[in-house]
Amino acid sequence: MGNIGVLLERWAVWVRQDGRGSLGYGAPMACLIRDNVHASSGDVEPLGDDLAIVVDRALNVLKKRDLICYQALLLYYVDKHSMQYVGNIIYKEKKISSYRCRIKASEDVRNGERWLNGFLSCFNEFENLAA
Repeated sequence: MGNIGVLLERWAVWVRQDGRGSLGYGAPMACLIRDNVHASSGDVEPLGDDLAIVVDRALNVLKKRDLICYQALLLYYVDKHSMQYVGNIIYKEKKISSYRCRIKASEDVRNGERWLNGFLSCFNEFENLAA
C-alpha cells in the first residue's frame, strides 16, 4: 500500500470518528467531541479536518465520475471489508464467479486510489500556483 492507501486509511478513521460512519461532519457536538478524542483505530491517526475535507471533496468528484470505484473505496477503507466482500456487494447481480468478484473489486479499489492520487496531485499543484 502506497502513500494514497495510508491517506485513505487516515481519512477513514476521520470519517468513522463521528460514530455513524458517514462522510463529512455530523452534528456540531459530535465534531467537538471528535476533535478532542484520541483515535481508537489502532496506530492510525485521523487526518486533520482541512485535509480530510479535501479528500471528501475529491471522493465526491469520483462518485460522479465512477460510482463503482467510489463504492469500492468506501467499502474497503471506511467499512473495512475484505476484497471478497467488496466484490460480492458490488457485483452481486452479475453472473461472475466469487474469485472474479474479488479480482474486480481489487482493480476497482486500485483504480480509485490511482484516480484520487492524480486528482490530489493536480489539486496540490493548483494550490502551489495560487500561493
